[in-house]
Amino acid sequence: MAVPGYLSAAGKSFFIAAPPGHNFRLYFDGWTPDWKVISEGKSQVLERLVALDKHVLGTLQALRARQVAMADSQKDLIREAVASAPFTTGLGIEHPLENGFAFLDPYGLPYLPGSGVKGVVRRAAEELALFERDPKGWSIPAVWWLFGFDANSAFFAHGGDTVPKVVADEMHEWKEAYQRHLGKLNSDGQQLFTSFCTAVASAAYSEEVIRHALRGDGKQEAIHHVHLRGALEFWDVIPEPAHGKLRVDIMNPHYNHYYQKGQPPGDWGNPVPIDFLTLPPGSKFTFIVRFRPPNHWPPEVRQVLEPQWMKLVSAALEFAWDWQGFGAKTAVGYGRMGSVSKKPLPTVQAPKGPGGV
Repeated sequence: MAVPGYLSAAGKSFFIAAPPGHNFRLYFDGWTPDWKVISEGKSQVLERLVALDKHVLGTLQALRARQVAMADSQKDLIREAVASAPFTTGLGIEHPLENGFAFLDPYGLPYLPGSGVKGVVRRAAEELALFERDPKGWSIPAVWWLFGFDANSAFFAHGGDTVPKVVADEMHEWKEAYQRHLGKLNSDGQQLFTSFCTAVASAAYSEEVIRHALRGDGKQEAIHHVHLRGALEFWDVIPEPAHGKLRVDIMNPHYNHYYQKGQPPGDWGNPVPIDFLTLPPGSKFTFIVRFRPPNHWPPEVRQVLEPQWMKLVSAALEFAWDWQGFGAKTAVGYGRMGSVSKKPLPTVQAPKGPGGV
């Protein structure tokens, strides 16, 4: 490896004890002598970094403990979850082995960025408000106040004629659900909606114009001039891998003849195994959310949301654990979790060797 002399002299034991993120990136040893990525044994390269050294585990546990202590001192929301399926994230990060993984610098430990958590939980809150019989207290105006306003939400989207029919149908479903929802807001929801229109009104777009735009019967361009910062802060999640190890999984795409050579699609293509890193089922996750509303929040909004924000966010988290998942590959079951305060979901049994998908 092309490393400084002091690292070369450290010996192989130094790299074995290094955090997985450092061995996966800085000290990656999957090169041939002429600096080409090895074509055989890629899974063996990954297997060499899955076991976490005791010192690495100590650092990980200390970071998790520090997060909890800081959050507890400020009375933030702290929710624990256990993975009932493999978890992976950061696959799109560039890496010589095709699929990357998200590691927290400078520690080299796996993590789930808080921005990703916020996006999933926001979507869960919107689905609870629009599609569930029991919305758990959620309304779309509450989403705007807590998460911030998003003019690109599904119920505002305009796809045009180029959008595939299946996508257009889903967009239409979201818009209809949104219109029904606005028509049956309870007193708290109506208060939040009215206060929102007042708060975001400007010289260019009055409160009345904003109200009609949000209801879908006015100038829709006004929506893209609405800006409001939310009150919730989502912390990065530092998971604790089950049994102190990461895990190597494999995906087997077999449509290369279609995607790369322009041939007709079909199941007769040769599979091309691709190894990637995951966290095994049973890994522990600590989600921390802080409530920090802007100083200019109207008193009536604070009166409605401050007493119940923890209950609302907890409901959205549980919905996301059960139905959406976190990280990558959630469409095939990755990232599912269960609350430790309830009967945990049955875990997916890990195979003895690489694989699982």
